[in-house]
Amino acid sequence: TCGKPVLRVAVPSLCQVHFQKTQKSITQALKRAGHNVSASSRPAPKFSVLIAEYIHQIQSRRRDALNSAMGGIEH
Repeated sequence: TCGKPVLRVAVPSLCQVHFQKTQKSITQALKRAGHNVSASSRPAPKFSVLIAEYIHQIQSRRRDALNSAMGGIEH
């Protein structure tokens, strides 16, 4: 073997609300990465590009939540 780690796929069970939020987030990540989901003529995005954009969205939401929580606190 080559010694590289193997990516194993496990599909978590999601409730309907979280499943829809995940689908929406992935669609937004694809659009922000410059890929239209409905356009089949474009090649599929690289997995690393998609994951990077999705992580960027998550971090942005966390920063926004933290900033709004800290906004009411005076230092």
